[in-house]
Amino acid sequence: MLTKKFAAEIIGNNTMGRANIIKSSIHFLALVVTAHPVIFDVTFGVIQLTIGICLLFSALSTAKYLLKPALGASFFWSLVVWTVGEGLGGLMIPQSSMLQGAPGAAFVYGILSLALWPATNPVTSSKPQLAKRNTIAANGFIGETGVKIAWVFIWVSTALLELQIGNHAPGAISAQIKGEATGEPYPIAAFDRWLAHTTASHGMLIALVLMIVQVLIGIWILRPFTYKATLVAGMIVSIIYWIAGQNFGGMFTGFGTDPNLGPSMLLLALLMWPLTT
Repeated sequence: MLTKKFAAEIIGNNTMGRANIIKSSIHFLALVVTAHPVIFDVTFGVIQLTIGICLLFSALSTAKYLLKPALGASFFWSLVVWTVGEGLGGLMIPQSSMLQGAPGAAFVYGILSLALWPATNPVTSSKPQLAKRNTIAANGFIGETGVKIAWVFIWVSTALLELQIGNHAPGAISAQIKGEATGEPYPIAAFDRWLAHTTASHGMLIALVLMIVQVLIGIWILRPFTYKATLVAGMIVSIIYWIAGQNFGGMFTGFGTDPNLGPSMLLLALLMWPLTT
Protein backbone atom coordinates (compact mmCIF):
# COMPACT_ATOMS: atom_id res chain seq x y z
CA MET A 1 0.00 0.00 0.00
CA LEU A 2 2.98 2.31 0.44
CA THR A 3 4.26 1.78 -3.10
CA LYS A 4 3.39 3.26 -6.50
CA LYS A 5 1.25 0.19 -7.13
CA PHE A 6 -1.37 1.62 -4.76
CA ALA A 7 -2.10 4.65 -6.93
CA ALA A 8 -1.88 2.69 -10.16
CA GLU A 9 -4.15 -0.21 -9.20
CA ILE A 10 -6.51 1.35 -6.66
CA ILE A 11 -6.96 4.92 -7.90
CA GLY A 12 -5.85 4.57 -11.53
CA ASN A 13 -8.31 1.77 -12.26
CA ASN A 14 -11.16 4.22 -11.62
CA THR A 15 -10.44 5.87 -14.98
CA MET A 16 -11.66 2.76 -16.78
CA GLY A 17 -15.12 2.47 -18.31
CA ARG A 18 -17.38 5.15 -19.74
CA ALA A 19 -16.20 8.71 -20.22
CA ASN A 20 -17.20 10.93 -17.29
CA ILE A 21 -16.44 14.36 -15.91
CA ILE A 22 -14.17 13.16 -13.10
CA LYS A 23 -11.85 10.97 -15.19
CA SER A 24 -9.25 13.69 -15.65
CA SER A 25 -9.34 14.56 -11.93
CA ILE A 26 -8.83 10.93 -10.93
CA HIS A 27 -5.98 10.56 -13.43
CA PHE A 28 -4.30 13.70 -12.08
CA LEU A 29 -4.64 12.55 -8.47
CA ALA A 30 -3.24 9.13 -9.37
CA LEU A 31 -0.15 10.82 -10.82
CA VAL A 32 0.30 13.00 -7.73
CA VAL A 33 -0.08 10.05 -5.32
CA THR A 34 2.28 7.95 -7.46
CA ALA A 35 4.97 10.58 -6.97
CA HIS A 36 4.64 10.47 -3.15
CA PRO A 37 2.82 7.23 -2.25
CA VAL A 38 4.01 7.01 1.37
CA ILE A 39 3.05 10.57 2.30
CA PHE A 40 -0.40 10.37 0.74
CA ASP A 41 -1.32 6.88 1.87
CA VAL A 42 -0.25 7.56 5.44
CA THR A 43 -2.28 10.79 5.34
CA PHE A 44 -5.35 8.91 4.10
CA GLY A 45 -4.91 6.38 6.88
CA VAL A 46 -4.50 9.03 9.57
CA ILE A 47 -7.67 10.83 8.43
CA GLN A 48 -9.73 7.66 8.63
CA LEU A 49 -8.21 6.53 11.93
CA THR A 50 -8.93 9.95 13.43
CA ILE A 51 -12.58 9.81 12.31
CA GLY A 52 -12.93 6.27 13.66
CA ILE A 53 -11.32 7.05 17.02
CA CYS A 54 -13.47 10.18 17.47
CA LEU A 55 -16.62 8.18 16.68
CA LEU A 56 -15.55 5.54 19.17
CA PHE A 57 -14.88 7.99 21.98
CA SER A 58 -18.06 9.93 21.22
CA ALA A 59 -19.91 6.89 22.57
CA LEU A 60 -18.48 7.74 25.99
CA SER A 61 -20.46 10.19 28.11
CA THR A 62 -17.36 12.35 28.58
CA ALA A 63 -16.68 12.80 24.86
CA LYS A 64 -20.08 13.29 23.22
CA TYR A 65 -18.85 16.60 21.84
CA LEU A 66 -16.79 14.61 19.32
CA LEU A 67 -19.85 13.04 17.67
CA LYS A 68 -20.94 15.83 15.34
CA PRO A 69 -17.42 16.84 14.20
CA ALA A 70 -16.61 13.16 13.53
CA LEU A 71 -19.83 12.54 11.61
CA GLY A 72 -19.32 15.75 9.63
CA ALA A 73 -15.78 14.72 8.73
CA SER A 74 -17.03 11.23 7.91
CA PHE A 75 -19.64 12.62 5.50
CA PHE A 76 -17.23 14.86 3.58
CA TRP A 77 -14.45 12.26 3.53
CA SER A 78 -16.96 9.73 2.20
CA LEU A 79 -17.71 12.07 -0.71
CA VAL A 80 -13.99 12.34 -1.51
CA VAL A 81 -13.43 8.60 -1.33
CA TRP A 82 -16.59 7.81 -3.31
CA THR A 83 -15.71 10.28 -6.06
CA VAL A 84 -11.99 9.68 -6.45
CA GLY A 85 -11.11 6.53 -4.55
CA GLU A 86 -14.08 4.52 -5.83
CA GLY A 87 -14.71 6.33 -9.11
CA LEU A 88 -18.37 7.02 -8.26
CA GLY A 89 -18.65 3.54 -6.82
CA GLY A 90 -17.73 1.92 -10.14
CA LEU A 91 -20.98 3.11 -11.71
CA MET A 92 -19.14 4.24 -14.84
CA ILE A 93 -17.91 0.71 -15.54
CA PRO A 94 -20.15 -1.15 -18.06
CA GLN A 95 -20.35 -4.27 -15.88
CA SER A 96 -21.01 -2.60 -12.54
CA SER A 97 -23.40 -4.39 -10.19
CA MET A 98 -24.27 -4.60 -6.52
CA LEU A 99 -22.68 -8.04 -6.49
CA GLN A 100 -19.36 -6.33 -7.20
CA GLY A 101 -19.95 -3.48 -4.73
CA ALA A 102 -21.90 -0.76 -6.58
CA PRO A 103 -22.83 1.97 -5.70
CA GLY A 104 -19.75 1.90 -3.47
CA ALA A 105 -19.30 1.53 0.27
CA ALA A 106 -18.32 5.20 0.68
CA PHE A 107 -21.72 6.22 -0.72
CA VAL A 108 -23.40 4.30 2.10
CA TYR A 109 -20.91 5.68 4.66
CA GLY A 110 -22.14 9.15 3.75
CA ILE A 111 -25.76 8.10 4.29
CA LEU A 112 -24.86 6.49 7.62
CA SER A 113 -23.16 9.71 8.72
CA LEU A 114 -26.35 11.69 8.07
CA ALA A 115 -28.54 8.99 9.60
CA LEU A 116 -26.53 9.02 12.84
CA TRP A 117 -26.36 12.82 13.10
CA PRO A 118 -28.47 13.66 16.18
CA ALA A 119 -31.86 15.10 15.29
CA THR A 120 -32.92 18.42 16.84
CA ASN A 121 -36.09 16.79 18.17
CA PRO A 122 -35.32 13.07 18.42
CA VAL A 123 -38.15 10.56 18.46
CA THR A 124 -38.11 8.46 21.64
CA SER A 125 -40.25 5.71 23.05
CA SER A 126 -41.92 8.29 25.32
CA LYS A 127 -43.39 9.94 22.22
CA PRO A 128 -44.81 6.99 20.28
CA GLN A 129 -47.24 9.19 18.40
CA LEU A 130 -44.34 10.68 16.41
CA ALA A 131 -43.31 7.40 14.78
CA LYS A 132 -44.77 4.01 14.00
CA ARG A 133 -41.55 2.31 15.12
CA ASN A 134 -38.84 3.14 17.59
CA THR A 135 -35.65 2.80 15.53
CA ILE A 136 -32.17 4.27 15.64
CA ALA A 137 -32.87 5.92 12.27
CA ALA A 138 -35.88 7.75 13.71
CA ASN A 139 -33.55 9.72 16.00
CA GLY A 140 -31.20 10.83 13.21
CA PHE A 141 -30.99 13.91 11.01
CA ILE A 142 -32.67 12.36 7.96
CA GLY A 143 -35.01 10.23 10.06
CA GLU A 144 -36.39 6.80 9.33
CA THR A 145 -38.04 8.08 6.16
CA GLY A 146 -34.73 9.34 4.80
CA VAL A 147 -32.95 6.07 5.53
CA LYS A 148 -35.83 4.13 3.99
CA ILE A 149 -35.64 6.24 0.82
CA ALA A 150 -31.90 5.56 0.66
CA TRP A 151 -32.57 1.82 1.08
CA VAL A 152 -35.11 1.80 -1.78
CA PHE A 153 -32.85 3.89 -4.01
CA ILE A 154 -29.76 1.70 -3.49
CA TRP A 155 -31.50 -1.65 -4.01
CA VAL A 156 -33.67 -0.62 -6.96
CA SER A 157 -31.07 1.48 -8.79
CA THR A 158 -28.43 -1.25 -8.54
CA ALA A 159 -31.02 -3.77 -9.74
CA LEU A 160 -31.39 -1.69 -12.90
CA LEU A 161 -27.63 -2.04 -13.47
CA GLU A 162 -28.31 -5.68 -14.32
CA LEU A 163 -29.99 -4.43 -17.52
CA GLN A 164 -26.58 -3.43 -18.88
CA ILE A 165 -25.57 -5.49 -21.89
CA GLY A 166 -22.23 -6.23 -20.25
CA ASN A 167 -23.98 -8.22 -17.52
CA HIS A 168 -25.97 -10.34 -20.01
CA ALA A 169 -23.07 -12.18 -21.64
CA PRO A 170 -23.07 -15.91 -20.74
CA GLY A 171 -19.71 -15.69 -19.00
CA ALA A 172 -20.00 -12.14 -17.61
CA ILE A 173 -20.65 -12.99 -13.97
CA SER A 174 -18.28 -15.94 -14.09
CA ALA A 175 -15.43 -13.79 -15.42
CA GLN A 176 -15.99 -11.14 -12.75
CA ILE A 177 -15.89 -13.69 -9.95
CA LYS A 178 -12.85 -15.46 -11.39
CA GLY A 179 -11.01 -12.15 -11.63
CA GLU A 180 -11.56 -11.57 -7.90
CA ALA A 181 -9.39 -14.60 -7.11
CA THR A 182 -6.20 -12.73 -8.04
CA GLY A 183 -4.09 -12.06 -4.97
CA GLU A 184 -6.44 -13.83 -2.57
CA PRO A 185 -5.25 -16.56 -0.15
CA TYR A 186 -5.88 -20.13 -1.31
CA PRO A 187 -9.25 -20.81 0.42
CA ILE A 188 -10.87 -17.68 -0.98
CA ALA A 189 -9.25 -18.06 -4.41
CA ALA A 190 -10.36 -21.71 -4.60
CA PHE A 191 -13.92 -20.71 -3.69
CA ASP A 192 -13.87 -17.99 -6.36
CA ARG A 193 -12.71 -20.44 -9.03
CA TRP A 194 -15.36 -22.98 -8.01
CA LEU A 195 -18.10 -20.35 -8.07
CA ALA A 196 -16.88 -19.00 -11.41
CA HIS A 197 -17.01 -22.52 -12.86
CA THR A 198 -20.50 -23.10 -11.42
CA THR A 199 -21.91 -19.86 -12.83
CA ALA A 200 -20.26 -20.17 -16.24
CA SER A 201 -22.66 -19.74 -19.21
CA HIS A 202 -25.48 -18.52 -16.96
CA GLY A 203 -24.79 -14.79 -17.06
CA MET A 204 -28.20 -13.64 -18.32
CA LEU A 205 -30.14 -15.89 -15.92
CA ILE A 206 -28.08 -14.76 -12.93
CA ALA A 207 -28.46 -11.08 -13.90
CA LEU A 208 -32.25 -11.55 -14.14
CA VAL A 209 -32.45 -13.28 -10.74
CA LEU A 210 -30.29 -10.62 -9.08
CA MET A 211 -32.42 -7.86 -10.58
CA ILE A 212 -35.69 -9.37 -9.35
CA VAL A 213 -34.33 -10.08 -5.85
CA GLN A 214 -32.95 -6.56 -5.46
CA VAL A 215 -36.14 -4.88 -6.69
CA LEU A 216 -38.22 -6.90 -4.23
CA ILE A 217 -35.89 -6.08 -1.33
CA GLY A 218 -36.08 -2.44 -2.33
CA ILE A 219 -39.85 -2.04 -2.58
CA TRP A 220 -41.06 -4.49 0.07
CA ILE A 221 -39.54 -2.29 2.78
CA LEU A 222 -42.47 0.06 2.08
CA ARG A 223 -45.03 -2.52 3.21
CA PRO A 224 -45.52 -2.80 7.01
CA PHE A 225 -46.38 -6.50 6.71
CA THR A 226 -43.06 -7.36 5.03
CA TYR A 227 -40.91 -4.73 6.79
CA LYS A 228 -38.86 -7.00 9.08
CA ALA A 229 -38.65 -9.83 6.55
CA THR A 230 -37.30 -7.40 3.97
CA LEU A 231 -34.59 -6.16 6.34
CA VAL A 232 -33.57 -9.75 7.08
CA ALA A 233 -33.53 -10.61 3.38
CA GLY A 234 -31.47 -7.51 2.66
CA MET A 235 -28.91 -8.45 5.30
CA ILE A 236 -28.67 -12.04 4.03
CA VAL A 237 -28.24 -10.98 0.40
CA SER A 238 -25.67 -8.34 1.43
CA ILE A 239 -23.63 -11.01 3.24
CA ILE A 240 -23.85 -13.35 0.25
CA TYR A 241 -22.72 -10.57 -2.10
CA TRP A 242 -19.94 -9.63 0.32
CA ILE A 243 -18.57 -13.16 0.30
CA ALA A 244 -19.29 -14.28 -3.25
CA GLY A 245 -18.80 -11.08 -5.23
CA GLN A 246 -16.82 -8.66 -3.08
CA ASN A 247 -14.35 -11.09 -1.50
CA PHE A 248 -14.56 -9.35 1.89
CA GLY A 249 -13.45 -6.13 0.21
CA GLY A 250 -10.13 -7.70 -0.81
CA MET A 251 -8.85 -7.20 2.73
CA PHE A 252 -6.68 -10.33 2.49
CA THR A 253 -4.92 -9.25 -0.72
CA GLY A 254 -2.88 -6.48 0.88
CA PHE A 255 -4.60 -3.86 -1.28
CA GLY A 256 -8.05 -3.67 0.28
CA THR A 257 -8.97 -0.13 1.31
CA ASP A 258 -12.29 -0.92 3.05
CA PRO A 259 -14.55 -3.93 3.75
CA ASN A 260 -16.69 -3.00 0.69
CA LEU A 261 -20.46 -2.66 0.45
CA GLY A 262 -21.72 -5.68 2.43
CA PRO A 263 -21.07 -4.55 6.03
CA SER A 264 -22.30 -1.01 5.37
CA MET A 265 -25.62 -2.35 4.03
CA LEU A 266 -25.96 -4.42 7.20
CA LEU A 267 -25.55 -1.26 9.26
CA LEU A 268 -28.14 0.52 7.13
CA ALA A 269 -30.61 -2.30 7.83
CA LEU A 270 -29.89 -2.26 11.57
CA LEU A 271 -30.62 1.47 11.71
CA MET A 272 -34.19 0.66 10.64
CA TRP A 273 -34.67 -2.40 12.84
CA PRO A 274 -37.51 -1.87 15.37
CA LEU A 275 -36.20 -1.61 18.92
CA THR A 276 -37.83 -3.11 21.98
CA THR A 277 -38.29 -0.92 25.06
